[in-house]
Amino acid sequence: MTVRDNYGQQIDRNHECYNQDPVTVVITDNCPCDYPNNAYSNKRWCCGDMDHFDLGIWAFKKFADPGKGVVGIEYQETPCPADFQQPLNPSVQKPSSLLRQYPHDLDAQHAAAKAFGQKVVSFSGPPDNAKV
Repeated sequence: MTVRDNYGQQIDRNHECYNQDPVTVVITDNCPCDYPNNAYSNKRWCCGDMDHFDLGIWAFKKFADPGKGVVGIEYQETPCPADFQQPLNPSVQKPSSLLRQYPHDLDAQHAAAKAFGQKVVSFSGPPDNAKV
């Protein structure tokens, strides 16, 4: 997919995604077109004809090389499950520190996050030893 920004630049990202497996995410906010504190970036990505999602590095690297910065995705809206709860404030402990403490133990990451009143979201992607 070729990604276009609102300044006329095109970025070829064909075949950049690692896999085609579907992933379900909860959108917690939007990308406002008019945001004075970040006018260039928001106008570049949020005002054009393509929808824009900001993904954390954990999620992004499950889809594609974070060095690419931008990849095109296909998506569809789905209803939230009946037991959906508003995401918890992640400011108590950053996910990156959980990853450093428990780099290969997802159960320990979940237990630590629960102790801090947080959640860890898992995404499908390539195995850790996959060549990129």
